[in-house]
Amino acid sequence: MFNICSNVFVALFVGPVCDVITVARRNLKAVEVLDGADWFTCYGMIGNAGTCQNVKI
Repeated sequence: MFNICSNVFVALFVGPVCDVITVARRNLKAVEVLDGADWFTCYGMIGNAGTCQNVKI
C-alpha cells in the first residue's frame, strides 16, 4: 500500500506521464461527431505525455 501512495505522490511533482489519445474506429464523414471514448466512433489509447506534447497530437 505504501508503494502505491508514494508513486502517486511523486507523480504530482513530476507532472503528467501519460495522455489519452482519441482514435476514430473508422473514417468519419465531415458531419459526424465523435460520441465519446469506447462508444461507437472512437476509442482511447494511452501514450507517453512527453511524446504527445512534442508531436502536438
